[in-house]
Amino acid sequence: MDKKNILRFSLIGSIIYIIFSGIILKYITELEEDVCVCSNYWYRDFIKYFTSLIVILLIPYIFAQKKFLMFINNNFSLAILSIVKFIGIIYYIILVKYFLMLKNTECKCSNNWKQKLFLYPIIMVSLMLIVLIFITSKETIKYVLN
Repeated sequence: MDKKNILRFSLIGSIIYIIFSGIILKYITELEEDVCVCSNYWYRDFIKYFTSLIVILLIPYIFAQKKFLMFINNNFSLAILSIVKFIGIIYYIILVKYFLMLKNTECKCSNNWKQKLFLYPIIMVSLMLIVLIFITSKETIKYVLN
């Protein structure tokens, strides 16, 4: 895969990730606004804040991919990114666990068509995390920048 295709693929993946993150954030926010007590676990807050963090990180990447990659092409930034990627794996596990918990409990305020729609972002998030981990690896950054 050449450099242009890597950047194009990661751009499309990032945009899709932001769209699905918006769906996740909307569902979580609506559960909060509806004061859905049975959905009020620390998972919900973690999902909301980490999803927001990833969106905030992806926005500059979408608008200036090469500049973003040059900015994170140092050991400190890569170490921070590695921590974010590790937390991203935990995030995915928590996302799945939270979905299953809402689905398997008799939580009426979370049981609607949106809950089923919540499953699709979970699937997409898993795919996008793989893409994000690949795109932000040190070797890929060096390949794209050189």
